[in-house]
Amino acid sequence: MALLKKLTEFVENGPPSQTSTYHGSREAAADLVKVDIVGESSYQKELGQLAGPKLYDGVSKWLLASLTPDPANPYDENAVAVSIQGFKVGYLARPMAKAFQHMMISAGMAGEDLTEIDAEIRGGWSRGNDEGHFGVALYLPESVAKQLGVT
Repeated sequence: MALLKKLTEFVENGPPSQTSTYHGSREAAADLVKVDIVGESSYQKELGQLAGPKLYDGVSKWLLASLTPDPANPYDENAVAVSIQGFKVGYLARPMAKAFQHMMISAGMAGEDLTEIDAEIRGGWSRGNDEGHFGVALYLPESVAKQLGVT
């Protein structure tokens, strides 16, 4: 939570030399905003290992995720991978990834992983011949989500 706290403080209050009003708990921070990730269809095996078997009504499992810059990604130099318990499960959408990279640079945290982000694995239903994929949503402080272009 330390880097997420630091980033939230920077977004809400400016550089560390300015007064901070963030008090360190997710509950004390601005409301959390749901941010869907992309690319989960390529990581269904990993998501299944994390979420467990598909169920008739689907699953909803809460875990902690991390965001890791992936500059070696051949499709997007600004790519940001989303991982849960060491498993890559997708990416931030391209416009969000670029905004994330700029935000981390501005906060003096370029190249660092952002960890302890609330994440929900959901979906994964199985109803006979009808099956749904697992998806992932992150829950970020409102001020951070706004910087990523999420409203």
